[in-house]
Amino acid sequence: MKSSKLWLPLLFLLLAPCGTQDELADAYGNFEAIEVLVSAEFQGRILAFEPGEGTALEKDQVTVIIDTTQLYLQKIQLE
Repeated sequence: MKSSKLWLPLLFLLLAPCGTQDELADAYGNFEAIEVLVSAEFQGRILAFEPGEGTALEKDQVTVIIDTTQLYLQKIQLE
């Protein structure tokens, strides 16, 4: 008797999503993106990366703060 009570909710959960969708999509199209590689250890460690995904950037806008301590210490050592 218990097993028959268990099948009824499972059957409902399986059949509930089935139905007709009369709504059409809002838009159709393709998404394009330009992939950019950012190397964190090239000239120092990245401390902060300000822009979020999809943010429009302007020319000469500061977007990354890099820790240049190691480069500065190497410069002093060479001098």
